[in-house]
Amino acid sequence: SCPEGPNGAEAGNPGQSITVAELNQSEASPAPAIAGQPADTSFCTGSPLVLTVNTTGQGLAYQWQIQVAGGGFQDLASGPDFSGVHSAALQINNLPGQTAAFRLVLGNDCFGYITTEPATVTAAPQPAAGFDFTVNGLTVQFNNTSQNGLTYSWSSPQAPGFASTDPDPTYTFAASGVYEVELTATNACGSDQFVQTIALGQNPKASFVLSGPGTGCAPLTVQFQNQSTGAYDQILWEFPGGAPNSSAEENPTVTYAEPGSYDVSLTLSGPLGESTSTHEDFIEVAAPPLPDFQWSSAGLTISFENQSSNATAFSWIFGDGQNSFDSNPVHTYAQPGIYDVTLNAQNPGCGVSVTHSVLLQSTGVQAPVLQELVLFPNPTDSGVNVDLKSGNPAPFRYRLINLLGATVQQGELTAPGYIPMEGLPQGTYGLEIEIEGQKRVDLILKN
Repeated sequence: SCPEGPNGAEAGNPGQSITVAELNQSEASPAPAIAGQPADTSFCTGSPLVLTVNTTGQGLAYQWQIQVAGGGFQDLASGPDFSGVHSAALQINNLPGQTAAFRLVLGNDCFGYITTEPATVTAAPQPAAGFDFTVNGLTVQFNNTSQNGLTYSWSSPQAPGFASTDPDPTYTFAASGVYEVELTATNACGSDQFVQTIALGQNPKASFVLSGPGTGCAPLTVQFQNQSTGAYDQILWEFPGGAPNSSAEENPTVTYAEPGSYDVSLTLSGPLGESTSTHEDFIEVAAPPLPDFQWSSAGLTISFENQSSNATAFSWIFGDGQNSFDSNPVHTYAQPGIYDVTLNAQNPGCGVSVTHSVLLQSTGVQAPVLQELVLFPNPTDSGVNVDLKSGNPAPFRYRLINLLGATVQQGELTAPGYIPMEGLPQGTYGLEIEIEGQKRVDLILKN
């Protein structure tokens, strides 16, 4: 018998019944099945990977699992590393290690659950470029420290000739300087660049000297000599008070017009930096001496009065082969005449000289040939005739000076001869006649 039911059936009584003419029949629900599942694969770190399972069946539930230590599997939860854990497509953003195995559990309550074969996923890392280097002069040995690279490319914008695909190249650069070197490391997942700056050569060090003395009288011209070392491509000299006051030449020449002490500086600039050298009071320019003198005579003895300024030492040349280093010498000549006396006045910077013609008139008994000389007219409007009383011809030298000691005319003639004075100003002149080795000096008045 059936247990007591809601239609009132009991033993010997079937209970109430309903006749159903026709029942709608639904299609049978298919059992869950796996039509396609992923194979083992790899993906690039930083790029998501999607594992997709093709399934059939209705009302399916999905759960992705990851293999853990010991070989078992545990359910995945959605988060930054995984999404779609309850779907047929799992998106992997990041692996907990380099390799992991995944499977999908799917099914429903009618038919139960089935599981895909595990798919092993390997994370392929992105390349990471890097290098170090050693320098020997202008030659650089590069040491590639990149990770996960398969191919490499080296370059430098400052050295167009440097292009290499060797993992560890050696390159000799053309000149000192600063170079940016770029290494690109590439693999199947992408590329990465690494840049380092390499300085080749010595840092600039400014240094200079003079190729001549740095002291003297104004105007003083000096030559500078650049003795700098290291790598540089720009030069700037500064000469305050000089002409020019600056220069970009390697070894410039400068003139200082005024007395004083002057600083000099040299600045170098280049790819490895800057260097400046400054010398204070490097140039010493003194005021030049101003030599001058006067004199007085007593017979053939001359007393010289030094009237120089800006001078500390003196030297005299008397015009007769004698000299002196006294400030105010007294000198006796052997015979009359016109003597060119030179005074050289010196200071620590330089020396300057001046020359005056000193007239010593004849005194006492003259040599016979000088007694024969006749000079006329005196005073004169135009010139002086020179003759001998004997009337014999004789060659002679003459020199005409003014009262300032300056020679205004000189020459050689033969007596009888004529010394022209038409173009000379009025005044008194000294006339020296030298004949047969004897000298005579007379004063001539020009009207």
